[in-house]
Order: sequence, then C-alpha cells, then structure tokens
Amino acid sequence: VRSTHSATSETAGHIEEPPEIEDLDVGQQDGENQNVDTSKKEGKGPKALVTEEEKTRGTVTFSTYWSYIKAGGGLIICSCTLLLFILSTGSMVFSNWWLSLWLNQGSGVPFNESDPSTLNITENPRLNFYILIYGMCLVAVIVVAFIKGFCYVKVTLGASSRLHKSVFASILRCPMKFFDVTPTGRILNRFSRDLDEVDVRLPLSMQVYLETLFIVFTSILNICIVFPWFILALVPLGILFFLANYFFRHVIRELKRFDNIMRSPWFSHVTASIQGLHTIHAYQQEREFLDNFVTLLDRNNAATLMYNMGTRWLAVRLDSMALVINTMAAIMVVVFHGQIPASLAGLALSYAIQTSGLLQLMVRTASETEARFTSVERIAHYCNNLEEEAPEQIKGTDPSEGW
Repeated sequence: VRSTHSATSETAGHIEEPPEIEDLDVGQQDGENQNVDTSKKEGKGPKALVTEEEKTRGTVTFSTYWSYIKAGGGLIICSCTLLLFILSTGSMVFSNWWLSLWLNQGSGVPFNESDPSTLNITENPRLNFYILIYGMCLVAVIVVAFIKGFCYVKVTLGASSRLHKSVFASILRCPMKFFDVTPTGRILNRFSRDLDEVDVRLPLSMQVYLETLFIVFTSILNICIVFPWFILALVPLGILFFLANYFFRHVIRELKRFDNIMRSPWFSHVTASIQGLHTIHAYQQEREFLDNFVTLLDRNNAATLMYNMGTRWLAVRLDSMALVINTMAAIMVVVFHGQIPASLAGLALSYAIQTSGLLQLMVRTASETEARFTSVERIAHYCNNLEEEAPEQIKGTDPSEGW
C-alpha cells in the first residue's frame, strides 16, 4: 500500500492544467495540424517526471483518415462501401421519381378537366408495367440497404479491431521508461474512451452523415430540376451555409480535443485514489481527494457543456436556412402553377420539407464525425510515434546450431 504522500504526489502530477485560450483558436487555417509543445517537452523550466500529454490543433489531417481507411480494409473496400451508400440513396430517389411519373400519366390519355376519369391511374393500359417497375424499385431499395448495412458494419468493426490490435502491440513494445513518465489514466483513456468512440460512436455518426449528405444533395438537385430558378436562391444560401459550417466545425473539433485531454487527469486521479484507498482512509484525506475528483470532473464536463451550446447555436441558424428553402419552393409552386405537372411540383415540395430537417442533421453529424476522428488521431499517435524496445529477434545474434 502506497503512502499518502506518494498517492497525493502521483495524483497531483497527473493533473494537467486546461489548455490556454490560444489552444482553442478556431482561426487555424485548414490543413494545419501541429503539436502544441510545452515548456517541459522543450526543456525550458524544471523537468518533471510526468510528461505533458500531446495536443494538436487545426484540421484533422489526411493521414488520420488514411489510417482509418487502411484499418478498414484499404481504399478499394472503403470506396465500394461508399458506392453502396450512393446506390441506396439513388434507388430511393428513383422509386419516388417513378411514382411521380406514374401519377402524372393518369389514365394514359391527355388530361381533360371535364372528364375526371383521365386522372384515374387504375384505368391506365400500362398499369401492370408501372406496378412492376415500382415493385422492383422497392425490392432494390431493401436489398441494397441490407448489403450496405452488412458491409458497413464489417468495415467499421474491422477498422476498430485493427486499430486496437495495433495500439495494444505498440504499448506492449514500449520500454519501461514510457510507463514511468506516462500516467496510467492517460493509457486507460486511449483504451477506454477513445476506443469506445472508434467502436461505437464514430460509425454511427459517420453513417448518419453519409446518408443525410446524399439525401440532401439529391433533394436539392430534384428541386433545381423542377424549378431551375431555384439555383439563384442557392447562391446566398450556400455562402451562409459555408460560413456557419466553417465556424461550427472548427469550434466543435477543438472542444472535442479539449475533452479528450481533460479526461486523462480524471482517470489518473481515480486510479491513484483506488490504489491508495487504505492509506487515504488512515490519514483521513477523503475530503481532499473528493474535492480534487469534483474539480477534475467539472473541467471534463465543461467541454460537453460548451459542445451543447455550440450545437444549439448552429441549430437556430440552420433552421432559418431550411425555412428559406421551404418558402422559396412553396412560392415557386404557386408562381409556376399550370406550367409544371402537379406530381413533380409535389415531389419538389416534399423534398424541400424533408431537407429542412436533414440539413441540420447533416451539418451536425459532419462536425461530430470530424470531432470523433480526433480519437483515431490519438490512437494513431500511439501506434506510430511511441518508442519501441529492441526487436524480439536480432539478425546475426542467434547462437550456433551446435550450441
């Protein structure tokens, strides 16, 4: 059982001060991802036994995404999985378009206002043909969705499993001095929270993002095909969308990194408290350790609170943009009344209403996906940048066969 002094020293050594304001600078240019070196790493000031945890700023680099792609099976496998998302969205859009075309045909004769039977689709001589094509579209939607889900789960689970094996092998190959200068909680943070992000939360957010991305793109494309003048309204909306997404994406990414860093001291404090529990009780230091626990927990929860505030900030602005899209589509339906078939106008209006809910979800999941890739970034850092011991077998040093 360690003494109170050693337990308190380790806990205090593992507590890391929260990043300064410049560490959360959202004005970092895209493509820049640099390590924030501390004075202890540079040799300035007194040396400490416990090293500072690495911090990165800026956009998640391509090497991080490439590490995840390689772990998922390579570029070809991931590209085929992405193609399945496109086919799934395309099959749904085509089924909606075919249904609109079917309704527009009516009974198969020119529309006559004095004869309502011209709108009766059951009297169309090619009724069985339209039913067959629409039924095949629905079957294709189900089959492609099943194949897409199966392949996506295989790829994401394979990626997380390979990253876990890689970081575990890297930790086992580290020399003992790494464990002397690295808090246990920092290592546990990689194998608990970061791997949980890669196993569970990252695949879910990335799946929702890919699905909503293609649905929103096809919805806006359908509206522009039906109402070409709608393209003029997309220019200012696109600029506002880019600005809102730019600021929100940078802030959320840095808050996620801040949350990952502030979790390690909390883990370290809990580990040190459990290991020295009997000594803490013997010297009646329960209140001090409890106060430190609450302080570290508050710092860790601060990032979550700011993240929720940022999400609400974006939601208000995206809802306003979606309202403008709905209003413009409704106005064009009224203005072009009689010039565009009612089925196509209804299809465009339904896509505009659908976009109002999916636009906010798309931007939020895009930012969440990039933020969760910071966990892949932290795991890849341990996989590629840790010092290793000598190889298990050194060539030229094997004993002779007769030894």
